[in-house]
Amino acid sequence: MKKVLSLIAMAMLCVAAWAGSYSYNMNATSPGTWAAWQNRVTSVTTEDGITITLDITNNTDAETSYVLQNNHVRIYSGTTFAIACDEAITKVVLHCTESKYAYNFTVGEVSSSKSFSDVTWEGETTEFVATASGQTRVSSIEIETKATETPAEPEFVFTPAAGTYTAAQNVAVTVNNKPENCFMQVKFVGDTEIDWMRAESYNVTESGELYARLVSSEDYETVIATSAAQAYVINIPEPTTITFNPAAGEVEAGTQVTVTAANVPAGMKLFARQDNGSWSKYITTFTVSAASTIQAAVLDENTDESEILWYMIDDEMKAEANYTIMTAPVEEPTIVFNPEAGEYEAGTQVTVSAENVDYDYIIEATYGDVTKQGQTVTFELTETGNIVATIMKWSDSMDDYVATSVTGSARYTVVAPEPTPVITFDPDGGSYNAAQTVTVTVENMPSDAEILYEFVPDEEETTTGEMYYRAPITVDKTGTLYVKVVREEADPTEEAAPRRVKTGVLAEKTAYYVIDKATGIEALTAGKAVKSIRYYNVAGQQANSAFHGVNIVVVDYQDGTQAVAKVVK
Repeated sequence: MKKVLSLIAMAMLCVAAWAGSYSYNMNATSPGTWAAWQNRVTSVTTEDGITITLDITNNTDAETSYVLQNNHVRIYSGTTFAIACDEAITKVVLHCTESKYAYNFTVGEVSSSKSFSDVTWEGETTEFVATASGQTRVSSIEIETKATETPAEPEFVFTPAAGTYTAAQNVAVTVNNKPENCFMQVKFVGDTEIDWMRAESYNVTESGELYARLVSSEDYETVIATSAAQAYVINIPEPTTITFNPAAGEVEAGTQVTVTAANVPAGMKLFARQDNGSWSKYITTFTVSAASTIQAAVLDENTDESEILWYMIDDEMKAEANYTIMTAPVEEPTIVFNPEAGEYEAGTQVTVSAENVDYDYIIEATYGDVTKQGQTVTFELTETGNIVATIMKWSDSMDDYVATSVTGSARYTVVAPEPTPVITFDPDGGSYNAAQTVTVTVENMPSDAEILYEFVPDEEETTTGEMYYRAPITVDKTGTLYVKVVREEADPTEEAAPRRVKTGVLAEKTAYYVIDKATGIEALTAGKAVKSIRYYNVAGQQANSAFHGVNIVVVDYQDGTQAVAKVVK
């Protein structure tokens, strides 16, 4: 197995090498053995796959130009040299140029020995890193190695294996070649993400990826090995469901009940029956006319209807619905007052009638000192008081009506009628030779009413529509002013909603204004006090305001004089 060594500024890499003995000349002239020395760290990888590295960065006395000689390599004191290969190194012999240039070194805890010009180290290591204790001039190097056994990598086994399933899977994880002193962790990543937890299995209920890893039991943090992602796809089919529409319960007689089934597996079909009748895979709508039970089941489409046994069918593939016929609620006879009790103006008509009466009857009702009989009786409110009514039933002896226990009473308060609003214009309609500011006042104005107005000039076909009156109205054209007082109907959902007040248009007034600035009337009325102005059309009709078209205008002055002119409007 390749080793990667990090030694301050030295990298030692190992590629494949076979166990055995190797010998290399350490000089600059032998081709393919040693590269040109270019910096303070250099490495040579032989054809055998052994890497020899020299690092003189810790030795400030060493000069790179003196490291490589024609017949040797100088390893200065403090220089790090290392040997790396795939196998365990068991012996290293440095053959030096002479005894005085041969120094011992230590690898791990094992020191070398010296014999004349040879320095020999024997031991067993996969990481051979040494530091020279003195200047050693190496002419050649011998290396012996032996094969090492590499333990097999852990192999994760997931049972069941990754794949697509139609149900949740409880996946067990085991490990072949499991090292000692470790434990298992699992992790799941899907729509739901479960972080690493100590376990040897995981229940996969949704699609996602399952992972497993081995963690050291000594520090609980060192990860020894991790599995590849195992993709599990969980496609749980939707359950078969049988639906009755309408659902079981009370229904009206004659109700049609339709049976349907969803998520029916291939090759299966819905069968149904009513009240233990014959099964059918073609009829799925049944009429409920009385208390009834409808049963349905999803079975093999080739099932013989005559052989279906209800109690033998899987509960998940069958359903039944029980129906009863709803009965109409019993409605008791009731006396009805229209309008209901409350405050009303004198003269309001109150009608008394009955509902839900299924026998021959009349109503006997009393208001003040007046009593009336009939299936419907009416009173005109004249004073505050109660209207009391009883339903009378035709007697069994067939000779008269007798009182029943069904009675009713309503109290009516008679209030004074609401005065009618009176609308006044100032100034009122008429002929004027200048624009007029018209003020609208309303007598008997209800507090919850509004004033609306609209002015329609004669020469315009369209208007701006009604507007709320908030200020005097400027009339600068000949036309008609419409004003009305309106009130909305009371909201019946509000408590104490007024019952007596009138709604809609309570009052209205119209006035016609002639603004005669464009007819020459100004000339007739200038300088004298005007008593009256009369307009005549071509037919001789008289009016206080101009007709459309040609008019003869007659102006009478206070001094008794008169002016006549023809004007066109």
